[in-house]
Amino acid sequence: MKRRALVLGSQILGLTGVHNDVEAMKMILGRYGFAVDRRIGSDASRDGILDGYRRLIADSRADDAAVVYYSGHGAFAVNPTRRPNQPKHLQCIVPTDWGAGGGFRGILHVELSALMAELTARTKNVTVILDCCHAAQMSRAAEPSALTPRALPRAWADGVDEFLAQHSLDLSQVHVESNPDAVRLAATQADRSAYEALLPRNGELIRMGLLTRSLQLALEECGDAPLAWRTLALRVRELVMNQAMEQRPEVEGPADRLLFSTVLAPRSDAVVFFYDDGRPSLRAGRLLGARPGAVFDVLPLGATDLEAGSAAEATVVEIMGNVSRVALRVASQAQPPQAGTLPQAGTLAIPRTLPFPRARVVVRGDAKSIAPLLQTLQTSRFLELVADGPNDFEVVVENQRLTLFDDSKVQIAHSEPNDAGGRQNTLARLERWAKALALRDLQAGGLPPTVAAVRWGRVVNRKPVPLSAGETLHVGDFVYVTIENKTDVDLYAAIFDIGVRGAVTLLTAATPTGRKIAPGAGYTLGERFGVLEGLGPLTWPEEVPTTEARRESILVILAEDWNDFQSFETPRDSTRGHRTPLEALLASMRQGTTREIPASRPDGGRYDVRVFDFNLSPTPRAQGASLNASTVEAA
Repeated sequence: MKRRALVLGSQILGLTGVHNDVEAMKMILGRYGFAVDRRIGSDASRDGILDGYRRLIADSRADDAAVVYYSGHGAFAVNPTRRPNQPKHLQCIVPTDWGAGGGFRGILHVELSALMAELTARTKNVTVILDCCHAAQMSRAAEPSALTPRALPRAWADGVDEFLAQHSLDLSQVHVESNPDAVRLAATQADRSAYEALLPRNGELIRMGLLTRSLQLALEECGDAPLAWRTLALRVRELVMNQAMEQRPEVEGPADRLLFSTVLAPRSDAVVFFYDDGRPSLRAGRLLGARPGAVFDVLPLGATDLEAGSAAEATVVEIMGNVSRVALRVASQAQPPQAGTLPQAGTLAIPRTLPFPRARVVVRGDAKSIAPLLQTLQTSRFLELVADGPNDFEVVVENQRLTLFDDSKVQIAHSEPNDAGGRQNTLARLERWAKALALRDLQAGGLPPTVAAVRWGRVVNRKPVPLSAGETLHVGDFVYVTIENKTDVDLYAAIFDIGVRGAVTLLTAATPTGRKIAPGAGYTLGERFGVLEGLGPLTWPEEVPTTEARRESILVILAEDWNDFQSFETPRDSTRGHRTPLEALLASMRQGTTREIPASRPDGGRYDVRVFDFNLSPTPRAQGASLNASTVEAA
């Protein structure tokens, strides 16, 4: 297995920290064993960047690790002369020959998307890090030590129409929503600025991008500990926001992967600990289960579970929107932590008690056969073992096999052997289903149903076929979801799939803290460049028997504030095919999203929930079969 990285730096138009970013990233990647193709100056021209990307694609093989890093300006604008199959918004990175020769020399997000699709077709172990703006406006710093935004004014888009007319872009392999094979660490969202500034390093001040320097610091803090991208990105986010609150980095794609690997770390129900104006806080409102009096274990920096112990206990004392104020004390002691021993911002905090009921499980069989399974299941925070009576799941141990049933006595997974591996698989399935049931039963939290109209259905020949809850869909179908904001304030939308195996997948993967929908605006999941392509095709997981159609759900959460919606998701695996991720543009150059942080307020944190159930058949739809085109709308 080879490790290769393309490191790009475009230090033009007032930026002076880009080359420092490039050298820092070259050192970081070198420590991880990457051969680095470094391109700055004339080598970071449009042709130079495209040549480097194509070389990386050509050299990559299955199981190789590939990294693309860019530091420089980013640009965002409304397409001034939008035509069919062209994006509504234009985004690009800015090579060093920007403006040379009088023509457009940027590299558009649609070009980057196509290149990303080619690269992930060669290897599934891909990481993209972009330290640049995607903002619509730019303001200059008043002095050298001030924050300098890495953005260009909207006027840059004036020459794009001619460029698009001259360059045919093959977008057939570009994903609709979020590439499932690439981790993307983005400095900020599409309508926000990212900054560079004079920052301390090794006893001196050096000009760097906030994202790159924070990434460097976070990696130094964590040392050689095995880290998931999500854990690292949460620490990076807090470091960046400590310098510029309006810049909020975000990690997208398979964020549970360990760094530069396809190995998945366990996903916990943790939230983020941070300091809000010096006050210890959690980035969790009622939607993520925070309640006054709830106790969280704050983990050591870099830890992802309680095996590393607890650094402090945090008790929720006040909830303000999507932020909870907490009181700290040293774990298992009465006193608060002393100065110098306080938890660091960006660490994870795990709730002592879950914000939803534990799933009730009955185990049936003779005492000797069920004893090892009972011992395994008793370790779970998500399950309650009951002797009899009402239950959510039943496990039958018979003939050295474990068979799992739901409360309707329907077998929900193929039988497993009654050995250590089979018992662990059964535990994982029950915990996955416990989280799925809790999310499916989530109730609205203060927002009335009039805030938005939500419709869904399947896509046939790029046309919508609206559906009602309870309809039957088939393997091979494509679906869509449309949301219209009926209020005069921004809404943050997250759309999930709760599959027939209990897997919870965030479908709006390109915006994991919520898709921002402006007042009166709309958003369609499954639409790309104005063409309705849909999510899909729906597939059937290998672990579920194909004896009958099974219940599947689309769940929509509409919130007043951004939230870490990835916390609801369960880890993905290969058995689901390409159904769950909405497959997408290079997410770090995505359209119309925001990382703006709403002001915390006592009446904030409200949300509404819509659930649309359907039956998924394991057989493909018969050719020529018709469907009742009924409409479901919550308005």
